[in-house]
Amino acid sequence: MSKVQVLKRLEITFGASAEPVAEILLQQELYSASFKGISLNSTPEDILVCRVGAKISFEKKQEDKLQSFLPCLIDHAELLDAQLAVLQESGTDDSGGIQLLHAEFKLRQLLLLAHYQDYSDEAGRRRMVETLRRIIVFDDLAPENLCLCSKGLLPACGVDEFERTVAEIITEIEDMTTEQPASMSGGVDWKDLAFLQALEIIRAYLEVLPQGTRRSSSFDYILHRFVLPAVRSANATLRTAGINCLSLACSSDKTLANENHALYLHLIQNKSKELQKISLQTVFDLTMLHGEQIFGLDTIVQIIKFGLGSSDPDVLTLIVEGSCKLIICKAVDDHEILEALAILLFHPGTRGHQRLRQCLSFFFPLFLLSSNANQCTFSKVVPACLMSLISAYEDVETEDGLTLALIAGQLFEWTDWRHLERLQPGDAMTADTDINKNLHADIGIDLISKLQTRPAILKEGAKLLSLLSLDKEVSHASLERLLDAAQDLVEHQSPDAPTLKLLGRFTDKLEALL
Repeated sequence: MSKVQVLKRLEITFGASAEPVAEILLQQELYSASFKGISLNSTPEDILVCRVGAKISFEKKQEDKLQSFLPCLIDHAELLDAQLAVLQESGTDDSGGIQLLHAEFKLRQLLLLAHYQDYSDEAGRRRMVETLRRIIVFDDLAPENLCLCSKGLLPACGVDEFERTVAEIITEIEDMTTEQPASMSGGVDWKDLAFLQALEIIRAYLEVLPQGTRRSSSFDYILHRFVLPAVRSANATLRTAGINCLSLACSSDKTLANENHALYLHLIQNKSKELQKISLQTVFDLTMLHGEQIFGLDTIVQIIKFGLGSSDPDVLTLIVEGSCKLIICKAVDDHEILEALAILLFHPGTRGHQRLRQCLSFFFPLFLLSSNANQCTFSKVVPACLMSLISAYEDVETEDGLTLALIAGQLFEWTDWRHLERLQPGDAMTADTDINKNLHADIGIDLISKLQTRPAILKEGAKLLSLLSLDKEVSHASLERLLDAAQDLVEHQSPDAPTLKLLGRFTDKLEALL
């Protein structure tokens, strides 16, 4: 049974599992079976196998094998044209749903296949460019296929010709509106539709434009003729599309980012949640790409602190993701932000925010277990986190077995120097040479200080103290200060019998270490 027949029998060609299955089948037969190529009569399974085979050969740098999967450029262009023709016909005919599904699938696979092509054949290259241009201007093209088409056009043209080609395409779309009536039935404006199509093409162009590309006359033409007018448009849809394009343009050009940073700071306060999210994402992206000087570190910190109080789950998640990136990159170092992030991870109010918690669950181990300096920074906010969480869980049922003891245990593990990731000798980076082994003693002292002012939660606090990792590695002076603080707590708070017993065990442990 051939690879294609297996895919057909499994009936998974259009599902997410199709490519992994095709990879397995091809890797088993890659050296024993020759591929006969694809044609206008090829099935979706044929083209999928061809594209996956090219991908495997390219990754393994098997040039001869790769060429056996790739059609010549002119044939490749004809195959793309054939699928485009089917899609264009479907716009005037509601029948043939399965044919349309096949054509869209084949088009996507053929566009992906174009990434592995060698464009040294000038005649074939020109033919591919003509075909890709026709596909780009098709007004019912799926967004992912538009991006793939733009990505295929870039190597076929080179950066300079690619930018000129995009400028020509969107100008042609704009010019065509003069031949259409002012509006369609229902009051839809032809010019707005054409403008929106042009912005979608611009977005796909900017998404694939290589970072560091020199700002060209074509770039400026696209920016001033289409993007900036869209940003100023009274049409909300055009304005949103324009701002998305401007964000991508700013990512490519630092000067442009500096020129427009005030716009994004203004839009963060816009009533539109969508514009708020676009602006926040842009602030984080531009800071990562161009540095904190674009918006200013104080402004970024203020934006984060303001956003961490948002009641909108999407905005809150976006703020959390951006904060984590900037902290990892050492662009932001703020104790209040770290404390807020830790509380959000464990707070009962974020139970349903899976993406937010997933992000923080990845961030904290990465940040804290990679550096003792980061542990030292975080240890200063752990007591405040615990006090907030004790209050948060006071009248709330535990979530899936998550208790304050487990939360404290996790925070203490992340601040335990023994859990630091140790690098192997000879690595480019070395582990911290001056490790602070007294962090848990310092956390205990600070926690006891806070318990002095919160006698109502003294019992819960005493339970958490017993979870601290304290041994002979802790300095004598730190242990003595912690013991004095614990004894002072007992003396001034007059705890009940169960709490007194917990604190007694804790002080006995400290005395044994001394």
